[in-house]
Order: sequence, then C-alpha cells, then structure tokens
Amino acid sequence: EGANGFPGYHARIPEQCATISHLLQDAGWSTFWVGKNHNVPEQDNAPGGYRGTWPLQQGFDRFYGFLGGETNQWYPDLAEDNHFIDQPYLPSEGYHLSKDLVDQAIRMIRDNKASNPSKPWYMWFCPGANHAPHQCPQEYIDKYKGKFDAGYDAYREWVLARMIEKGIFPEDTKLTPFNPMPEDQANPLDVVLPWDTLSDDQKKLFSRMAEVWAGFSEYTDTQIGRLIDYL
Repeated sequence: EGANGFPGYHARIPEQCATISHLLQDAGWSTFWVGKNHNVPEQDNAPGGYRGTWPLQQGFDRFYGFLGGETNQWYPDLAEDNHFIDQPYLPSEGYHLSKDLVDQAIRMIRDNKASNPSKPWYMWFCPGANHAPHQCPQEYIDKYKGKFDAGYDAYREWVLARMIEKGIFPEDTKLTPFNPMPEDQANPLDVVLPWDTLSDDQKKLFSRMAEVWAGFSEYTDTQIGRLIDYL
C-alpha cells in the first residue's frame, strides 16, 4: 500500500532479479504460495490490474490467498492464481481463512504427489494470522477467559521466568524497559502505561484483547498442525 514513484519504493522487483521460486521452478520444482501476499503494489491489486507483480509471474505455479497487509478472517478478499474469487463457503458453514488456507495447501501438495510423486515441491505458507483483524471461533477465545486479568506487567515477568526455566533464555536475561524509546522520539500512542494506572474499563478491554489474540494464536496453531500432520 505504500508503493510510490520514488526509487526503491515502487514495490516492484526488477525483472533481472530472480526470486528463489524462479530458481526452484527452473530446477524442476513445483512452487506454491498460500496465504498472505503483501508484495503487490496497490495499483496492481485490482481485477484489471497489471499481473506482473502477482505470484504466478514471480516464479510460483499456484497461488491461493489474499493481496495486501490484512483481510477479514471470516469474509476475506481471496485471490487464486491470477484472479479474484469468492470464498468457497460461509462462516455459518464453518468457514475461517486459516482453515481454508490449510485445506488449499494440503490440496496443492496432494495434487502434486498424485500427478508426479517424485517431483520436489516448495511451498511459501503465510497465514493472515496473527495480524489484525483478530478473529477466530468463540470457543478458542473462551479458553483464555481471565488468563490475563493480572495485567501485562505481571504477565511479562511470568513469561520471562518460564522461558528461563525452559532454557530458551540465559538465566541472567533481564526484561527490557516498558518504554525503551527516548521521550523525544516516542509517539504518545506508543507509550505503555503501568497496569495499575489504568481504569477498570481499560483493564477489561486490554484483558479481552489478549484473550482474543491468544485464542487466535491457538486456532492458527491447530490449523498449521493439520498441515504438518498431513505431511
């Protein structure tokens, strides 16, 4: 969306530059892109737009997903190969973008195996999660009810202790400051307020936001797990 006419900011890969997908395709691999594609300039993101920046012209045999930074998880703006499509079914019928993307990824791999079992394949899988909008089935959100009520001050300390305990971080790891940016560089909206200074309504809001994000994360993990299980 930020593409413009200035050098280095037109969001177009020079034609003389090969992508990894081009190299693999030339070497005889099947190449698939499933999910988010934030590489297409806004003026090309249209039914009649230029297709040179779309995945199929960037070394991919197949594409299924969406163009841009984000899309609705229940009613996404979907594209398949070189054209826009309607979503295959509705949320009332069980639709969610992450689920659909995994279904399509499995289908591509299955079709490749069926037509040429010995042909190697490469898949660039990019779910729209956990980017905004944070949307997932209610039962996943409900699992985290009250889990963040102690506030982000306490939560970050708990997370660090757990990571040290599991050997992910060295024992002498310290938490970063709440607001590491100098005051003369920080945007007022980027400043994190101590939990105890928030109103009750703010605490409820931020706790709820964390519950939704956590549920969204688990739902996404579950869908990716289906793909891994298939492999």
